[in-house]
Amino acid sequence: MGVYNKLKTSQDPQLAAAPSSKKDPSPSAAGASPAKTTKMAFPVRSNTVDRINLTSASARVNQYRPGDHFEKTLSKLAAQNPTAVSLNDFYQYGNDMSDKQRLRNRQFLYHELPIRIAQRVVELRSLPHGLSEKKPIMELANMYSGYVRKMINTKRPHDPTDAEDIRFTNTLRSIFLEHSSVVQQMALGVLEFRDEIQNSPMTQWDAEIQQDVDSLLNRFYTARIGLRLLVEQHITSRDNQKGFSGVIQKDCNLCNLAMGAAEDARYLAQAHLGDAPEITVHGALDASFTYVPSHIYYCILELLKNSVRATVEHHRRMGGKGEMPAVRIVIADGNEDMTIKIADEGGGIPRSEMNLVWTYLHSTAKRPSAFSTAGGSGEKGSALAGYGVGMPLSRLYAEYFGGSMDVKSMESIGTDAYLHLNRLGHNCERIPGVVRASPGNLTSEMLDPIADDEFPEGLALSKGQQVNLFYQSGLASN
Repeated sequence: MGVYNKLKTSQDPQLAAAPSSKKDPSPSAAGASPAKTTKMAFPVRSNTVDRINLTSASARVNQYRPGDHFEKTLSKLAAQNPTAVSLNDFYQYGNDMSDKQRLRNRQFLYHELPIRIAQRVVELRSLPHGLSEKKPIMELANMYSGYVRKMINTKRPHDPTDAEDIRFTNTLRSIFLEHSSVVQQMALGVLEFRDEIQNSPMTQWDAEIQQDVDSLLNRFYTARIGLRLLVEQHITSRDNQKGFSGVIQKDCNLCNLAMGAAEDARYLAQAHLGDAPEITVHGALDASFTYVPSHIYYCILELLKNSVRATVEHHRRMGGKGEMPAVRIVIADGNEDMTIKIADEGGGIPRSEMNLVWTYLHSTAKRPSAFSTAGGSGEKGSALAGYGVGMPLSRLYAEYFGGSMDVKSMESIGTDAYLHLNRLGHNCERIPGVVRASPGNLTSEMLDPIADDEFPEGLALSKGQQVNLFYQSGLASN
């Protein structure tokens, strides 16, 4: 990653294994086969700045560690701005397996991960409406707090050897393995909260509470995507598969991903509904670009699950006569975006209910028990069914690197869903900002002298200045 070069003073969604039916159709289990075409969309920038010397967040942690003032350390970390990373940088630096670059990667993660995780701890402890007091959310806050302790008590990476890389990677792997239950556990906490309100004669679940819940879950799940991506990219790039840089595939073929997701969606429909429509793929079947295949797979699968279920149920409501209409997937290969349209004849969605599509906790599937074990070893194929997070979470994956997801409906006919993915690789992560504003607007790229009188010592750079300096320096392509 380009930001790694700034550290010369010394990543549920996303392992790239091929998707298959009857297995976990989640971002952490997705991938694709190598495509027929090769398109590398990332631009090349020349390097115009030799060195930018910045103090890591972990160095500032040590200023507050005497006496184990962990809470003070946590607050200081949470007040920093996280450093967004572009898909380009993820790819470039996961692909460089030199000892020197792997050390830079470790150093970046060592100072960046505590900031991102600390922000989640502070946020989980300060949720509105008493949500922070719900047992699943308290457990999450404690789990994330433990991650911060683990990271800041880990020895700062300084040795460009494989032995140190293995030790640091194992630390990250322990975080990643525990982190897999977060989506369900967060949803269970909110479901528990909603049950309390709905069973209370004094309060009611209104639009204001729903808006607060949607906002906090969007923020939390977006941050989780970034954490997993940072950790998994580093873990998997130690042993890159052919055509991959960590979890990122150079020639990510949309047709292969769509067919894999279609097979899994039909399997789930057969298992739960006893029937499934055909799913056909059309358009630019050879189109490929550089992206995280597990993100795409998860988005396609969520859209297909809704289309397939709607088609089966609408066909039955209409008497089940004649052949069930197929669900169509159309792939478009554009200059800026790769677009996937999923069209069904499942009766559509009433216009008055369109706003519910992106609302958390809205699900027509059987909801899970609020006291079930989140993230357990049960039915992985439908692990998120009933939690009401599938559609809004898939939109977050689409938007993370500058894409989008839209749904258009014709009531009594069917629904068209559009997944737009940015193919240029420029867009940085859409990560939440600071939880509590720092008086000095400090960032995780703190501010020692910059080998250039244009930026005096101690002067904080604005976000725009950081971005401009980053691309002008050529660090994005180094």
